[in-house]
Amino acid sequence: FHRYLCEANVHSIIWWAGALPCGNNEGLINISKNRTDYETGKRYETYGNFTRYIPVGSTRISAEYNPDLGYMVSAYKKGNDFTFVAINTNNTVQTIDLAIDNNNLGTSPIIGYLTDATHRWEAQEAIMPVGNTYVITLPAKSVVTFTGKIQ
Repeated sequence: FHRYLCEANVHSIIWWAGALPCGNNEGLINISKNRTDYETGKRYETYGNFTRYIPVGSTRISAEYNPDLGYMVSAYKKGNDFTFVAINTNNTVQTIDLAIDNNNLGTSPIIGYLTDATHRWEAQEAIMPVGNTYVITLPAKSVVTFTGKIQ
């Protein structure tokens, strides 16, 4: 999803197979062959890190990162609201600085929503800025969406 939005510069993502009666992870929701039971997978949950927290009408804004370090960051803004989606592809925890080119953060916290092997959109403790920077910790193999406001 990150690469579609940030490298291919697509406007939006519509997953072609919302629900399928198979277990090959093509659909966001896997329906049993009897069509009465279903399960969601990590693709569904990862998609949710983008669709649940980036407000409709947001604009993607510049986010600089080094993909050689094993993580990716994308950023979105709507009015005074901002959203960062941070993806850690490493097998180890990563600590990164999220610096915002704006001196109007004041004491605005950000809240993270973690998806990894054992969590689905789990709210994390608020993180307060130090100056214009948030120090965040990304668990191994995770997607964390952070939301906040600029004052």
